Amino acid sequence: MKSTHSRIPDAFGKGSTVVEHVFLDDVIEAWDEALTRSGIDATTPAAVAALRDLLDRAGVLTLSTWGMVYRAEHARVDLARALAAFGVGSPIEDRPEATVLH
Repeated sequence: MKSTHSRIPDAFGKGSTVVEHVFLDDVIEAWDEALTRSGIDATTPAAVAALRDLLDRAGVLTLSTWGMVYRAEHARVDLARALAAFGVGSPIEDRPEATVLH
């Protein structure tokens, strides 16, 4: 899953933090690739419902995180849990070129 590093200003305007995060499109792409690699049809009702639940959780975490980002560590754990329900292992870790620095 591709990730991005962005500088997020702190809540009090006295600095910033670099945060590794992912975009929801990249989560969806990783989901589809993992299911396809495992020979599972991503369009089945169960797979669509599981992806919807994953994206709902991602949305809640994004809205509740300072800077409104879906942190990469949360995304990796959430994706692994959702895939485990289908007997699919975690996606292969990112290639270095898949990480973007801002």
